[in-house]
Amino acid sequence: MGQVVQALPFGEVGSEEESSEQKLQRLQARLERAEGVSEDRFWFVSQARSMQSIEETLLQMKLEFVKQGHSPCVWLFGVSGNGVEGIARRVYGVSSEKFAPWIAVNCLEYTKESLAGVLFGSERTGGLLELARNGTLFLNHMQVVDLSVQKKLMLLAQNKGIRWIGAWDGAREELESRFASGMLSREIYDALKPMILEIPSLKERPEDILPMARQFAEKSFQAHGLLFEGFSSYWEDELQGPLGPSSVESLAHQMEALALTSEISALGYRAFKKTFSHAFETKYLAELLTKTGGNVSQSARLAEIDRSNFLRLLRKHHLKSEAFRKNKQDSK
Repeated sequence: MGQVVQALPFGEVGSEEESSEQKLQRLQARLERAEGVSEDRFWFVSQARSMQSIEETLLQMKLEFVKQGHSPCVWLFGVSGNGVEGIARRVYGVSSEKFAPWIAVNCLEYTKESLAGVLFGSERTGGLLELARNGTLFLNHMQVVDLSVQKKLMLLAQNKGIRWIGAWDGAREELESRFASGMLSREIYDALKPMILEIPSLKERPEDILPMARQFAEKSFQAHGLLFEGFSSYWEDELQGPLGPSSVESLAHQMEALALTSEISALGYRAFKKTFSHAFETKYLAELLTKTGGNVSQSARLAEIDRSNFLRLLRKHHLKSEAFRKNKQDSK
């Protein structure tokens, strides 16, 4: 769907010491981002009553774009992990030219300085705003963007004909308080306020759980060359029960894990969740520490949890940050 580019996470640039296999994996990951894989995996058309207003707004946006070519800026509000990426891609899909650029940036993956460099570029290299010219810029976790970056971003975006989609973790009221306290620029506030979509959590739209689980499972199984034959009645009950997934993101991860086990028919949901949650959690923590060279604070920020809870998880999975710092030093 058009030209799709996503920013590389801070520190992902390849080093001279990386092997051919590491370079291939890095380039493959970059290709997947350029195809919108990370956002499209959350693409879902909801039938839930609590999502009806959003579906109606998307339809209205599509009709207005067909008639007038109008692509409004949009605020997306909701708790973290509620599938905002999929909604953002649907906004782009219904109100953009077919080959218009799509630029996605996860603001949590950058420091203040590195985010400015990625967006604006330098004297030698252009930033992502240049790639977003006459297209759509999606900023996820926008609440962490510094005020100075906001002002420059808005000015350059207007000059380049860029339409905004901003995702904010939390309630709409926080936007008003941020603006009142001077932490949100008036330019961005005025540009995005006319079109606000508040996305309910998965717990607030339980009728979406099974259809969404089936869609995510089918995609995950297909990616591994497998055929998804559906859930047993026991699995369906557990998915919709009190121990079911707490967010769209956790549901997607569970379905990806499900596609990796060969004992699907014999493994109950609770046993699956306990076994694979532990394994995937360990792998996830190790990948964060590897990416940051054992930097606990930076890893906690990427995981969107506070430092004390991140350290607790490290102890739970018997991981030591020092080992990852040593690995980084050895590779130099």
